[in-house]
Amino acid sequence: MTPDHDGQLLPEPPPLPPQVPIPPPLPREPVWPVFLVVFLSLVAQVMGLGLIGLVAILRYPEARESPEALRVVLTQATHEPQAILIGATGVMLGFGVLAFGAASLSRHPIAETLRLERPQGGPGLVVLALVGILSLQTVFIAADELGWLPESSVLQEMSTKLGSLSGPEKLWAVLVIGIAPGIFEELLFRGYIQTGFRRRWGPWVGSFLAAALFGLCHLDVTQGLFAAIMGWYLGLLTERTNSLFPAVLCHATNNTVATVMALGTEQNMPGRPDVVFFFASLVVLLTAYRIVGPMATPRKQVDAASDFESPS
Repeated sequence: MTPDHDGQLLPEPPPLPPQVPIPPPLPREPVWPVFLVVFLSLVAQVMGLGLIGLVAILRYPEARESPEALRVVLTQATHEPQAILIGATGVMLGFGVLAFGAASLSRHPIAETLRLERPQGGPGLVVLALVGILSLQTVFIAADELGWLPESSVLQEMSTKLGSLSGPEKLWAVLVIGIAPGIFEELLFRGYIQTGFRRRWGPWVGSFLAAALFGLCHLDVTQGLFAAIMGWYLGLLTERTNSLFPAVLCHATNNTVATVMALGTEQNMPGRPDVVFFFASLVVLLTAYRIVGPMATPRKQVDAASDFESPS
């Protein structure tokens, strides 16, 4: 009790609630590990070439007789059709080890870092994305037939080597050039790399940077351009669905279709390439709009919901 100015006793004021300490701001996500992983992905591609040489040395013992014999064997091995399959196998395994290894060192859960979550948006959105990705492939095939793209020695050599495969080698090609990149490249680029950029700069910049690096890592203008555009498409799909699985399905489908076409003999597109290019481009734009539309207007949706819930 405390007396007032008339001498009357007044009750003590209630105690102040305890002060809750304000938590410190979260540190900004470092991006140097992401760029380090990008560099290591290039190392993995070089190691894939090294695997071709290792298999050649084990296959041809005469390569160990002299440096000149080794040079001849390595030159012969790199021109064999099976070389592309051996190299692709090594690169994909390297990408997988790199993605899971880097994710395990992150302070975030592996499933969160690699976006191994259940997709949002429903199966219809995935079907729409599949149509868009196959249409994008059609756009580039038509543009190539129209002479709008620079000639790619990498793609020509790959097509020639794949066309000369036979028997079980064709199945191997479908596995390591068609299906495997859809899994391991997505784990690395749309999984670890894009997620790292997204935590620092947001989904739009993060997906764009990951797609640009994905294109550069192909080390070819035409193939890299397609990879970059497809990578951004798949990156935005990953952000929309908050999951890597739709991008894996789309990427694997695209590569498998392209591989089967290369394994066959018919490479020409039916119909007029200019007409095909126009309509396929239209499909790509429409599907992309349906995918990224809700991402582009989150503020308007929030404001509309607030107005609806506010009293009149």
